[in-house]
Amino acid sequence: MKQQPMIETHRATPWAWRLDVHQAVTLPQAATQRWLRVDEGCVWLTAHHGDEPAQDIWLCAGQSLALPAGTAWVMEAWPQARLSLLMAAPAAPSRDAAWWRAPALALLRWWSLHGPVRVA
Repeated sequence: MKQQPMIETHRATPWAWRLDVHQAVTLPQAATQRWLRVDEGCVWLTAHHGDEPAQDIWLCAGQSLALPAGTAWVMEAWPQARLSLLMAAPAAPSRDAAWWRAPALALLRWWSLHGPVRVA
Protein backbone atom coordinates (compact mmCIF):
# COMPACT_ATOMS: atom_id res chain seq x y z
CA MET A 1 0.00 0.00 0.00
CA LYS A 2 1.85 3.07 -1.30
CA GLN A 3 0.74 6.33 0.30
CA GLN A 4 1.06 9.71 -1.37
CA PRO A 5 0.07 13.22 -0.34
CA MET A 6 -3.44 14.32 -1.26
CA ILE A 7 -2.17 17.18 -3.45
CA GLU A 8 -0.74 14.74 -5.99
CA THR A 9 -4.01 12.89 -6.49
CA HIS A 10 -6.28 15.67 -7.77
CA ARG A 11 -4.77 18.31 -9.99
CA ALA A 12 -7.75 19.08 -12.27
CA THR A 13 -10.41 20.00 -9.70
CA PRO A 14 -9.37 20.59 -6.10
CA TRP A 15 -12.52 19.10 -4.60
CA ALA A 16 -12.80 15.86 -6.62
CA TRP A 17 -10.33 13.11 -7.41
CA ARG A 18 -10.05 9.47 -8.34
CA LEU A 19 -8.23 6.78 -6.37
CA ASP A 20 -6.92 3.91 -8.47
CA VAL A 21 -7.00 0.26 -7.46
CA HIS A 22 -5.91 0.00 -3.83
CA GLN A 23 -4.33 3.48 -3.94
CA ALA A 24 -4.02 5.17 -0.54
CA VAL A 25 -3.72 8.89 0.24
CA THR A 26 -3.46 10.95 3.39
CA LEU A 27 -5.88 13.82 3.97
CA PRO A 28 -4.14 16.16 6.43
CA GLN A 29 -5.82 17.98 9.30
CA ALA A 30 -7.88 21.09 8.60
CA ALA A 31 -9.04 23.86 10.89
CA THR A 32 -12.68 23.44 9.82
CA GLN A 33 -15.06 20.54 9.36
CA ARG A 34 -15.16 18.95 5.90
CA TRP A 35 -17.39 16.38 4.23
CA LEU A 36 -16.16 13.47 2.15
CA ARG A 37 -18.54 12.04 -0.44
CA VAL A 38 -17.96 8.82 -2.37
CA ASP A 39 -19.24 9.31 -5.91
CA GLU A 40 -18.17 5.92 -7.25
CA GLY A 41 -16.70 2.71 -5.80
CA CYS A 42 -15.79 2.15 -2.15
CA VAL A 43 -13.20 3.63 0.17
CA TRP A 44 -11.71 2.51 3.45
CA LEU A 45 -11.01 5.40 5.84
CA THR A 46 -8.88 5.46 8.96
CA ALA A 47 -9.24 8.48 11.24
CA HIS A 48 -6.56 9.80 13.55
CA HIS A 49 -7.83 11.91 16.46
CA GLY A 50 -4.67 12.80 18.38
CA ASP A 51 -4.03 10.17 21.06
CA GLU A 52 -7.32 8.31 20.49
CA PRO A 53 -7.18 4.87 18.82
CA ALA A 54 -7.54 4.80 15.03
CA GLN A 55 -11.09 4.45 13.74
CA ASP A 56 -11.84 2.49 10.54
CA ILE A 57 -14.87 3.35 8.37
CA TRP A 58 -16.12 1.97 5.05
CA LEU A 59 -18.03 4.18 2.61
CA CYS A 60 -19.49 3.20 -0.75
CA ALA A 61 -20.95 5.16 -3.66
CA GLY A 62 -23.60 7.64 -2.55
CA GLN A 63 -22.41 7.78 1.07
CA SER A 64 -20.77 10.74 2.78
CA LEU A 65 -19.08 11.42 6.09
CA ALA A 66 -18.46 14.57 8.12
CA LEU A 67 -14.74 14.88 8.88
CA PRO A 68 -14.35 16.81 12.14
CA ALA A 69 -11.92 19.72 12.32
CA GLY A 70 -8.45 18.75 13.50
CA THR A 71 -8.60 15.17 12.21
CA ALA A 72 -6.29 13.52 9.67
CA TRP A 73 -7.50 10.65 7.50
CA VAL A 74 -5.89 7.87 5.48
CA MET A 75 -8.05 6.66 2.59
CA GLU A 76 -7.68 3.61 0.39
CA ALA A 77 -9.81 2.70 -2.62
CA TRP A 78 -11.43 -0.77 -2.75
CA PRO A 79 -10.98 -1.53 -5.60
CA GLN A 80 -11.13 2.06 -6.92
CA ALA A 81 -13.11 5.17 -6.05
CA ARG A 82 -14.09 8.66 -7.16
CA LEU A 83 -14.38 11.09 -4.23
CA SER A 84 -15.44 14.68 -3.54
CA LEU A 85 -14.25 16.78 -0.61
CA LEU A 86 -16.63 19.54 0.46
CA MET A 87 -15.86 22.41 2.79
CA ALA A 88 -18.19 24.97 4.31
CA ALA A 89 -17.92 28.50 3.00
CA PRO A 90 -16.49 30.96 5.52
CA ALA A 91 -19.15 32.61 7.62
CA ALA A 92 -19.98 36.22 6.83
CA PRO A 93 -19.33 38.57 9.75
CA SER A 94 -22.48 39.31 11.68
CA ARG A 95 -23.67 42.80 12.41
CA ASP A 96 -23.13 42.05 16.10
CA ALA A 97 -19.48 41.15 15.54
CA ALA A 98 -16.98 43.30 17.41
CA TRP A 99 -14.59 43.70 14.42
CA TRP A 100 -16.27 46.94 13.29
CA ARG A 101 -16.53 48.63 16.69
CA ALA A 102 -12.94 49.85 17.12
CA PRO A 103 -12.71 51.54 13.68
CA ALA A 104 -16.19 53.04 14.12
CA LEU A 105 -15.30 54.47 17.55
CA ALA A 106 -12.04 55.89 16.17
CA LEU A 107 -13.98 57.59 13.36
CA LEU A 108 -16.50 59.03 15.82
CA ARG A 109 -13.67 60.41 17.98
CA TRP A 110 -12.02 61.99 14.96
CA TRP A 111 -15.36 63.50 13.85
CA SER A 112 -16.00 64.99 17.30
CA LEU A 113 -12.56 66.67 17.26
CA HIS A 114 -12.43 67.83 13.65
CA GLY A 115 -16.01 68.01 12.44
CA PRO A 116 -16.84 67.90 8.76
CA VAL A 117 -14.05 68.57 6.29
CA ARG A 118 -14.58 71.83 4.40
CA VAL A 119 -13.25 72.22 0.90
CA ALA A 120 -12.36 75.84 -0.03
